[in-house]
Amino acid sequence: MSTAWGDIFTQIHKGIFMETEGAQPSVFPQIISINLTEGAVGTRVVLQTLDAGATPGFLVIGGLFGQDVSWSDTEVSFTVPQGLNVGDKEILLITAIYTSVAYSSFTVTLDGVSPVGQFFQSLRNKLINCSYIASASNVYMGYEDIDLLGKGDEFFPRYEVLVTKDKMNGYASQRESDFSLRYEIAGYLRRATDDVEMQDLIDIIEFGMETRRLNYSFLDDKQAGNSPCKGFLMLGEFSEVEYHFELFPKVSTFILAMEAQIQISDTEVG
Repeated sequence: MSTAWGDIFTQIHKGIFMETEGAQPSVFPQIISINLTEGAVGTRVVLQTLDAGATPGFLVIGGLFGQDVSWSDTEVSFTVPQGLNVGDKEILLITAIYTSVAYSSFTVTLDGVSPVGQFFQSLRNKLINCSYIASASNVYMGYEDIDLLGKGDEFFPRYEVLVTKDKMNGYASQRESDFSLRYEIAGYLRRATDDVEMQDLIDIIEFGMETRRLNYSFLDDKQAGNSPCKGFLMLGEFSEVEYHFELFPKVSTFILAMEAQIQISDTEVG
């Protein structure tokens, strides 16, 4: 019988292993080890496997197919594909006849060498640990083209972070420059009704203020010797939060505008 790949993926993801008509007995692959547990998009990942099968199957990470997959019975390697957001991703190793799957996990990160990448990874960790956010999957770096309508309560609260611009103050020395990153954090909070009640106002303002406090706690971190990135100087003194209640039905939204000032060597970019 023929089955659409979407149906196969759905059933495998639920742990229901499908048998195809006339297929060989199920072989259950295992992932013995993984050479890396985190890395940026484009990173090459190598899985040591057992019984993956000689015939190439499917490697899926975060719902996307791995790129440049190399497959053997004892080793499967792939490149982390473009299009994945930062965060924890599930790796699915699926046999060629769709009968079984092995699981592992991998964390997609921003560039850990660049001070800019370090800063935004530190910011994401701050937001994940916010008392408002229950799941890392509700923190996105870069706005998604996503319709909030019809999303369940588990989708809220959520954060999205967007870099808007940077401003350079010129060279501080021959090899270093001071610059600032301007970025925005949008927070989304579910309301019970389309009408905005006093408690709804309080809830979203507290959410925005908590987010502002999280950002400014980077200054305390630096004082304690735990700077969010190389060359971190300070956060801008004047931040601003805007609140919106009519962008989406039953969703309150804030947008926090922030500035991070960083000193960077020109050998650390590019």
